[in-house]
Amino acid sequence: MLDVRDYYLALYYHAHFEGKAEWTLDEAMVPHYRTVLPGHNSVAWFLWHNARGEDWAIQTILQGQEQLLTREGWGERMGVTYPGFGGGMTREEMIALSEQIDLDALRGYSTAVAEAT
Repeated sequence: MLDVRDYYLALYYHAHFEGKAEWTLDEAMVPHYRTVLPGHNSVAWFLWHNARGEDWAIQTILQGQEQLLTREGWGERMGVTYPGFGGGMTREEMIALSEQIDLDALRGYSTAVAEAT
């Protein structure tokens, strides 16, 4: 019999490791990840934001550990110095993050966060 934790982890595993779409980072796709349309955030920003929020919540709140972002140097690898996970970020900061983030490192960070969860 599954308890709530086991059920959540089974769903999480399926979403992140069995059923997820692979990131396509060929040169033709990179501009689409960085594109910021009026009134919206970029795909790169959303991927970063989700990984950052999960990293912070799981590592610091649930596990009482330092975030992977700083513990494993992901901030430097991604080229992002913003300390939070995007709440309260100005539009200019979001655009700058979208333009500068290393997408390969972001994919690595997102995977590391999912594996740590």
